[in-house]
Amino acid sequence: MASPDAVAEATLKGMIKGDSDGIAALFATEKVISEVFDCENEETLKEMFENLTEGKKRALRESKEGVPEGITVKYTGFETTKSETMPAGTEDDGCKLKADIIMIRGKVKFDMIKDGETDSESERIEIANINGKHYLVEM
Repeated sequence: MASPDAVAEATLKGMIKGDSDGIAALFATEKVISEVFDCENEETLKEMFENLTEGKKRALRESKEGVPEGITVKYTGFETTKSETMPAGTEDDGCKLKADIIMIRGKVKFDMIKDGETDSESERIEIANINGKHYLVEM
């Protein structure tokens, strides 16, 4: 997606609808991961793919139900709480980054409306900017 805000809004909308396919599409693909990491050991890359799959599974479990009847959820914004750049060339666990990755931690802000009463809420979210595109990492 084009921005952290777009990822945050799409994540919330997917959770509201119980759209597990829509949420799964917000994560980086194995192709994106393999294009940005140069790993000496195939096992390390395989482990990254497994972590990606586990993150997706967690998100899908949490989004499966959708919003209970009688509750309306309205997206109100995204707030960055921390941003950290991992520069190209960084090495970790036998892998070297081919491009900068910016990890963005923040809050998805939304209103929950039930019986005419509104509660403002927020949920933690982590987003990665890889080559100018934004991907869901964790919610």
